Amino acid sequence: MSAELEMLEFEIKNCQAMDKCRFYKEWCELEVKLYGTSGVIPPQWGYWFKNRMPCTQEKYYTTFKFNPNVAGSNAKIVFISMRPTTHPFPTKADVMFGRILTELGLAREVYTWKKNVFVLYESVFVTDMIKCRGIAGNHPKSLSEMEQQSKTCVEFFKKELQIVKKIVGEKLVAIALGNDAYNILQELQGKSEFSNILKATFKISHSSRWRSFSASKERLKKLLEKIK
Repeated sequence: MSAELEMLEFEIKNCQAMDKCRFYKEWCELEVKLYGTSGVIPPQWGYWFKNRMPCTQEKYYTTFKFNPNVAGSNAKIVFISMRPTTHPFPTKADVMFGRILTELGLAREVYTWKKNVFVLYESVFVTDMIKCRGIAGNHPKSLSEMEQQSKTCVEFFKKELQIVKKIVGEKLVAIALGNDAYNILQELQGKSEFSNILKATFKISHSSRWRSFSASKERLKKLLEKIK
């Protein structure tokens, strides 16, 4: 991962808008309910960045770590979901999706430590629009809702895409995981600051990631052929 992306990860993890963010407040309330903290949230639970699991030490786990060299000419492809969920890590969907990307040449298994992060796959860029974890489905359904509820997440998301575009040297092709992410991406692509980043947007079913492996793989394979 580039130094710019690592700096942006640090900025997101230490987001200055937390006290004003609906999604962060929602996660803190959910955390207290789920884990029974007594009003004081330990730092390692206070904020989960993309695919990171809290623990007593400063160690984290991630499913997908961006490596543009893995996918060759397909490095321009990015996968975008709405937000991380509260499911245990890694979920069945994470593992199946990683296997699909690996078999289609968009990822490779590494299962090793990279500094203080245990990485399952190096891959094309995979990210979420909203950075705080939350219950699946509890997210904005339109760009206007998202901007009202967290302009900071929109800015973080834009910065991520700008850095990835700079690294791969061309406009990005976004594949949304689900209708809500796709609809918001379509709206974003209509804005000048995003039209210079995104070449096209496509979608695949979010739920298909944990259903039939062969069917999901075949659908994505056909979509990749269409993109080429």
